[in-house]
Amino acid sequence: MTRKNLPVLTTAKRQGIPRSPRPANRRGAAIIEMAFVLPGLLLLILGIMEFGSIFFIHNNMLFAAREAVRAYAVGDVDSAGAEALANDKLPPYANLTYTVKASPDKATNRERWVEISCPMSQAAIVDPLGIVSGAQPLTVRVYMRQEN
Repeated sequence: MTRKNLPVLTTAKRQGIPRSPRPANRRGAAIIEMAFVLPGLLLLILGIMEFGSIFFIHNNMLFAAREAVRAYAVGDVDSAGAEALANDKLPPYANLTYTVKASPDKATNRERWVEISCPMSQAAIVDPLGIVSGAQPLTVRVYMRQEN
């Protein structure tokens, strides 16, 4: 087959086939459907972002508490040193206010703990429905038994 013998593909408009017109009662249906679906989709996306942000901050707090209580249980630092070490390990985010507590040095049992908390309203990026603003603080407490 040579190039001249190839069939020519044409559109429906060139062939004279009329397109079916959209019925008058279907005009704007896509806009109405989008108006119903878009808010739910945006809430889903913002919820995923919110959960991811809180989960990320929780993991950072858990890492800092674990490192501080490990140094405290081994005997490298005292309770004030464990609090300072936890504060040093926490990443400095713009609006976050961390509260760090450690078990007292003269505790009768051999368990040592470090607790880090942060207001949930500060941990949230966006709070479109106001769900997180009145919630309990985001708290992490890690225990470890003191070595002899």
